[in-house]
Amino acid sequence: MASDVSIVPYDPLGRKVRRLVDGYQPAGTHTATWEGRDNKGQSVSSGVYFMRFTVDGYEETVRLAMLR
Repeated sequence: MASDVSIVPYDPLGRKVRRLVDGYQPAGTHTATWEGRDNKGQSVSSGVYFMRFTVDGYEETVRLAMLR
């Protein structure tokens, strides 16, 4: 079943860093890669970030460490 999907990394202050996926996705396995850059293409600093996954209203947030 196709779903509306959003994948967004946030910094520790809760600011959106970049929108990796935003839109309707068909059913199946997909891959999204974040190479540690913001919306302007600038590299983000090392530290803790939070990745929020949203699918049809269900949300899950995971903590990750960015190491340079």
